[in-house]
Amino acid sequence: MHLHAERLLPADAESRAIARRLYEGACRQPLASPFGLHDAARLASDQPFADPVSAVLSPERELVRALQRSSGTAGAGERGIGSPHADPRAIWRAFAARYPDWRGTTVAMRIDAVLADVFGIVDALAPDTADAIYDTVADALTRPDFRPRALMTRLRIETLGCAAAATDSLRPYETLQDDAWRGRVRCVYNPDASIDPEHRQFAAALTRLGEQAGTDVQSWRGYLDAHRARRTQFAALGCTTVDLVSATLNAATQSTTDIERLFEQVLEGRFDAEGAERFRAQMLTEMVRMSLDDGLVTQLRTGARGRARALALAPLLEQHGNDARLTLVLQVPALRDLDEFSALADANAAVALAAPGHALDDPAVALRFRAWMLEHPALRACAAPIDDGGGLLALPARHDLQRRLDCHVLARWVAEHRIPEADAMRIAVDLALDATRRLYRY
Repeated sequence: MHLHAERLLPADAESRAIARRLYEGACRQPLASPFGLHDAARLASDQPFADPVSAVLSPERELVRALQRSSGTAGAGERGIGSPHADPRAIWRAFAARYPDWRGTTVAMRIDAVLADVFGIVDALAPDTADAIYDTVADALTRPDFRPRALMTRLRIETLGCAAAATDSLRPYETLQDDAWRGRVRCVYNPDASIDPEHRQFAAALTRLGEQAGTDVQSWRGYLDAHRARRTQFAALGCTTVDLVSATLNAATQSTTDIERLFEQVLEGRFDAEGAERFRAQMLTEMVRMSLDDGLVTQLRTGARGRARALALAPLLEQHGNDARLTLVLQVPALRDLDEFSALADANAAVALAAPGHALDDPAVALRFRAWMLEHPALRACAAPIDDGGGLLALPARHDLQRRLDCHVLARWVAEHRIPEADAMRIAVDLALDATRRLYRY
């Protein structure tokens, strides 16, 4: 298997040697992952992964989408990937046949890293090695040292943020509060289904929110009180972050009379698209206001629709953008938006910027973002990927990619005599761990 020790480091010899030294310092740091779509129930029960596909391939969302668009065994259909009737070995074989198409992508680099570093596999994945590799991974997954908790320890994952809906049961996190695991797996409060009237689960989420909070949610005041109560319950179990997805970043401050009237319309289903957007905009404001009181970091992801504009947040930030109680992590929608969002961060001390969601699936995009971020000292706060979508096993590989790119940029600075190597080392090590700890208040 070709997994070069100097991958993604600069091509020229002088910079590469510097980058290698910087990387040796950065890679010693454990991992702090502030957010990901991880299964807290699996960690609480320490349930083993079912098969190699669910452990290695299924968490790679880009890969899953590509396979589902394809025809054949691994693609769509009642036995394809994502189906409850899937044939894991057949899917693995079909993917191995197509694996050359993925060479050079970050998805392939992550899968190679998982197979080599986690399972000790030396052969490249190919049609003639697919079954042997599948059997090696499947056998390993039955062993105690490959259960989720043991893997977290072996992979040096210090903190793992797991997205949890505002209406989810917190029982897994209660289980994980014993002495050895307290603070290592943190729930992340995600209220999206209960603050978006157009969400297909909104009505059920609203009912469940009231039940979980023990609050009547049929009034505007009661509805807000329910969110406050749930945030408090999450915080008691180690939550430090509220995660919101906003395609527009619209924020609004409406009069109490207007928002109460709109809330009644939402409850009765008498709203249009404009009304739904006004409600979401008000709830973004309310979530930020609650963070001023309870100290939770507010993280805003912009989703895939790319309509977000920094200007939409101006009214909210005029009020709270420099409030020391607030930390607002904004995901930049795309590279074309960097200047607009950096101006927002420069003007508001509460704002930190995170890479576009697709950045870690494209090394060129990720390198441009990291180079740009490092040029702005005030923007170095958000170091860790805020969307660890590759699953638990691939999490070290995702963070490793970002660490390598940081060392790539910093090594060029040293080679150009912009900074001493000792300063570059301090920055690389800080970005690898402590910057995330500070930002997310771990």
